[in-house]
Amino acid sequence: QRHLVDLVIRAPPDPAASAAAKLVAVGDWKQAIYTFRGADPGSFAQIAAACRARGGSDTTLTQSFRSRPQLIAGINHLGSHLFGAHYEPLQAAARADEVPRPAGMRWAVVPMAESPGNAATRLASEARSVADLVARAVQDGAAPGDIAILLATMGDAPSFAAALQAHGLQCVQSGGGIFEAQPHIGQTMALLQALLTAEDRLAAATALRAPLWGASDNLLYVLFAGAMGGAPAAAWPALCHGQLHPVLEAMPLGPDDRGKLLQIATLWPQLAQQARHGGAYALLRAIDASLQARVIYAQVTKTPAQVRLDLDFLQELAQRSDEQHGSSVLPFVTRYRRRLAAGLHRPLPSVQGRVQRDFVTLSSVHQSKGLQYDTVILASLSKKGSSDAAPLSYAPQSGTTFRPRLEGKLGHSEASLQAAELARSNKDQELRRLLYVAMTRGERQVIFISGAAPEDTRSLGQGAFGKLLEGWPLRAQQAGVLQ
Repeated sequence: QRHLVDLVIRAPPDPAASAAAKLVAVGDWKQAIYTFRGADPGSFAQIAAACRARGGSDTTLTQSFRSRPQLIAGINHLGSHLFGAHYEPLQAAARADEVPRPAGMRWAVVPMAESPGNAATRLASEARSVADLVARAVQDGAAPGDIAILLATMGDAPSFAAALQAHGLQCVQSGGGIFEAQPHIGQTMALLQALLTAEDRLAAATALRAPLWGASDNLLYVLFAGAMGGAPAAAWPALCHGQLHPVLEAMPLGPDDRGKLLQIATLWPQLAQQARHGGAYALLRAIDASLQARVIYAQVTKTPAQVRLDLDFLQELAQRSDEQHGSSVLPFVTRYRRRLAAGLHRPLPSVQGRVQRDFVTLSSVHQSKGLQYDTVILASLSKKGSSDAAPLSYAPQSGTTFRPRLEGKLGHSEASLQAAELARSNKDQELRRLLYVAMTRGERQVIFISGAAPEDTRSLGQGAFGKLLEGWPLRAQQAGVLQ
């Protein structure tokens, strides 16, 4: 992605001057599901516009070589429901089946616990129902390795694994990802790179935009673009050398951005000096102490224990690097970047192995991206999402925003209300894209697991995907694209 951005922004505006240059960018905004790692769905349109401005062209690829025609019909129907006029319908490529089997979308109403207030009981009941369905499919000739159960969160995986094992079915779990690709690890390493090399503005912007610093888009634009109003053209170099304070008042920033910039201007030169003269382990500890890294990352994630474990492991790796190469940050950062470039990754404990023919796959929707399965089962549709009870929130457009505590309870400031509204809007759009990714993993069948009939999906309204699906199943059945 970095090389792609460099190619786009460095290409000369004169088409004749770049006649020999060739750039092909391929992407799908409907599958941009990693906004919490800094992904921007709007970048697709921006890159397309940049290419057109330089004499290039863009086209929409609509042919699907993965899914059967019956399933494509359902995907298109739900895609239009999720994205409206912005949705580009898919066309199924001709594909002959070796063994004729049912294909398409299916709404499976399964028994669930009667007490919806008891989440654990309801989850166990749903897991047993899904395991029963999988067991029947295997008895009818399906291979366990052709079936994937996609979950909203891998925290539910143990219940489904236990239910499958009760039928004598083994499963492989994925969903924890790889250590180097965790957002808090990548953002921390970007910070180390930027502290070492002030000229690496991409690393600096990545680090400052992350929750650890929480800089807003406007602040980053003023800081790196420069020459805005009273902003100096060389604002970033001045900050790196500890010389930004004299011109800080002249910069066109609101009070929140100004306060954030003051924090950056105070701490950055200190950390940069330590990066140049100290070891990686000491620098990570200094970052943790000065920026409260563990506290912030733990509060903006659903898995704080895993985050703390990851950051402990990162410090352990830094300590080993210092012992091998002397107290220097550069070898530690260089080794990390080489591992990423070579595709060498350390698996997290939750990744237990490769999918095999005799193993049912249990996966998060995020980790299923890029994969495909004969049959995809979407479970946990009614699982409630996380509540807005955190003392701080983060959105790329607004940065990190703290909620004030009033009389012992969390309240809202004008800034936190705006940030909360942005976060809700971003979350809704992300869920739409996430549901699209989930249903396009199927080759032959996609099965929605629900305790409610298609004509009564209001009970799904509190679920992660329930609100998005409300009213759709009945219309899909009437259109003949949902069984």
